[in-house]
Amino acid sequence: MSKQYINVNGVNLHYISKGQGDLMLFLHGFPDFSYIWRHQIDEFSNDFHTVALDLRGYNLSEKPSGLESYEIDVLVEDIRQVIEGLGYSSCTLVVHDWGAGIGWTFAYRYPEYVQKLIAFNGPHPYTFMRELRTNKNQQKASEYMKWFQKQEA
Repeated sequence: MSKQYINVNGVNLHYISKGQGDLMLFLHGFPDFSYIWRHQIDEFSNDFHTVALDLRGYNLSEKPSGLESYEIDVLVEDIRQVIEGLGYSSCTLVVHDWGAGIGWTFAYRYPEYVQKLIAFNGPHPYTFMRELRTNKNQQKASEYMKWFQKQEA
């Protein structure tokens, strides 16, 4: 497995990669980083060029200041530029948790870049929003998200 950096969208992002062929790009969740995909990288590198990215703000990737640096539009653009920067026009996108939120949004905005979307622990956004509106158990299970949005004095 090689460790590398790619400069996209004004930041240096760290990634690990292995294998050759079509791109299989892995996006981690919170509070993880690329290492969570090490076993999948080893397995799928037999058939794909596997790349596990450290999203901006995580692990060895740059951590720009300001909330605007982490808006969904910025994160989605990071992914588009990573795919192109690696020399591809599309990929199999494998996503988990917060990475799934980015992945679903990316797939909606840029369907031509996504051959397949494989999501773990990241439900379809419409299903999730429906459940947040109507399901008391899901509302309770998602309470922690409000805590992350609190501003400290």
